[in-house]
Amino acid sequence: MMTKINRKSIDTIVKETGLTYDDYAAINDDNRYELANGQLELMSPAPSVNHQLVSFEIT
Repeated sequence: MMTKINRKSIDTIVKETGLTYDDYAAINDDNRYELANGQLELMSPAPSVNHQLVSFEIT
């Protein structure tokens, strides 16, 4: 059973050891992240459904 990680914990783990996939999977803060070489990068939010529908119509 994995323990959920909060933002303060994330900052501490990244500074001290880098993150593992298990650390990444335990993050639960409604943001999208990318894990690369132990570093956590905040990603842009996903496009909305309306945005994708309009994009599909104009292509």
